[in-house]
Amino acid sequence: MKQFGIDVIVIEPGLIRTEFGDVTLGSLQARSEDTAYADILKRMMASMENLGVDGLGAPPSVIANAILKALRAKRPKTRYAAGQYAKPLLFLRWLLSDRMFDRLISRMSP
Repeated sequence: MKQFGIDVIVIEPGLIRTEFGDVTLGSLQARSEDTAYADILKRMMASMENLGVDGLGAPPSVIANAILKALRAKRPKTRYAAGQYAKPLLFLRWLLSDRMFDRLISRMSP
């Protein structure tokens, strides 16, 4: 986009505390109870309850602050990592192959 005078800035969020999980899981549960996805959904919900995921994550204001920082910078960075676990996950993503990273993420999820 440089040829058009546009700077691209990427905000890479980590875990952010929102109501997205509740909204999504409730909708998935209602639609997936009698489908091939029912077992996966049950394991995912049990995993989230066991981990106490409700309390995890940074507040959404962390992302808003990262955006403001990027917009106010005279020479903004290309990437801003913000939120819980953002930097460690990006480091692991850089360090590991696609298959290894996918395997790690799948072991962390149900």
